Amino acid sequence: MNERLSGLSYFVNRATVSAYAIFFGCSLLTFYCLSHLPMVTVNVLECSAYVYILFFDRFFFGKPVTLRKVAGNLLIITGIIVCLNR
Repeated sequence: MNERLSGLSYFVNRATVSAYAIFFGCSLLTFYCLSHLPMVTVNVLECSAYVYILFFDRFFFGKPVTLRKVAGNLLIITGIIVCLNR
């Protein structure tokens, strides 16, 4: 939250436009995967995002990695392994 930004500059600045561009790229990549890969694989790829978020949270924002977050990610990884081995 930047107090210097007001009006239109709050919505049109480098950080916001970059975030929208990344979101748009991820959406295109998801649509591509949905049309070329089996549905099980696409769902597994989408679920794995939570594992990446844990590392990016720690690396970019310095948020602590708690035991609860690790346990949740281990459950996600276990679910991915089960789905891929069916």
